[in-house]
Amino acid sequence: MNKTFLSDLTLIETDSLSIAFAVSTSFYWLVVTYFLFDLLDA
Repeated sequence: MNKTFLSDLTLIETDSLSIAFAVSTSFYWLVVTYFLFDLLDA
């Protein structure tokens, strides 16, 4: 295994981690806003 392949692998790993973080964060805010609107509606 050469060095460039290894650095590419870590880059991809970091990218997928940040994507997963962004998705979970937006989902969290979606749920929070939904519950807030639900409370305001009641």
